[in-house]
Amino acid sequence: MFKFIARMFSKRSVSVSLTRRAQWAAVKAVAQESNDVRLIEVVRDAEEQAREAIADSYGRAALTFPTDTQLDELCGVALDLIQASSEYRARPEVRHAFATVGFVATKS
Repeated sequence: MFKFIARMFSKRSVSVSLTRRAQWAAVKAVAQESNDVRLIEVVRDAEEQAREAIADSYGRAALTFPTDTQLDELCGVALDLIQASSEYRARPEVRHAFATVGFVATKS
């Protein structure tokens, strides 16, 4: 699975939205495979908050059948929330685990 993700990130022609979706899927997979409760909780909280943000912007119905734009936004917001989380900033092992799938903080 990680080889597939690495190949996907190495392709320069992959669109940004697809990359954000792939990053989100990879981050979720890393969290689940780590069996680290705090790491899983960071991802779960980020997804929940991102869903709330999308629901606030587009309405609850958007969560049932999101458009591509809404799905891109959901993934982007969730990734941004992870970057802002105290667990991500305080624990180098969390940053390292996510960096293995190409997720590196873009904000300080």
